[in-house]
Amino acid sequence: MGGTSCSYPTTRLAPGMYWIRSDGSGEAQRLSDGKPQEVPNSFSPDGKRLAFFQNGNAGSQDIFTAPVESDPARGAAGVRLGKAELFLGTPFAEITPAFSPDGRWLAYSSNESGTFRSVCAAVPRAGSTIADFDGRRQIPPVVLGCSRGRA
Repeated sequence: MGGTSCSYPTTRLAPGMYWIRSDGSGEAQRLSDGKPQEVPNSFSPDGKRLAFFQNGNAGSQDIFTAPVESDPARGAAGVRLGKAELFLGTPFAEITPAFSPDGRWLAYSSNESGTFRSVCAAVPRAGSTIADFDGRRQIPPVVLGCSRGRA
């Protein structure tokens, strides 16, 4: 999926997340049922998962991942999202998740410190943040050196 397709949110006629081939061929396919403020951000390098953020139970934005599944009912290139799984949910905002090139890390922005900072966590999440960047960016950095962060 990664380099051959893109996902995007919409609030038009049928809200939700959509998928379309990056070369513009084919029709857009709806991936989700349109929960409020779903924002897709990153496909895993193997194209098997999509990381996104949306409003969570506490009213803050939380990070979710969902498997990208083949759906033959939608044609040869048909896909759909499987059941979304909470990756990180806190009373703070966690936004803009981005998979590392090897798929082992997920960088995201969090305002837990009072200002948005870029942080990185292992995939699957083991419970602790492994790197905390300088906080001057709201968009997570490319996660090439994420494993060199502090433990």
